[in-house]
Amino acid sequence: MIETHSETIVNRIGEQIADGQMAREDAAVVLFDRSGSAGRSNVTKATFDADGFLENWPYGFFQTE
Repeated sequence: MIETHSETIVNRIGEQIADGQMAREDAAVVLFDRSGSAGRSNVTKATFDADGFLENWPYGFFQTE
């Protein structure tokens, strides 16, 4: 388990999956969003496809303003 806000680490995991160094089933990214009602967090699980790309990933997550 790794806790990070690093786009570089997430991308590296995707590269390792694409290169066959890691099984896609062994990696996932769990996102916690505080915008839930009553102060609760929404939890979203993003998984990697066979080419190392994230599925169910929120658009613009790593973009800075």
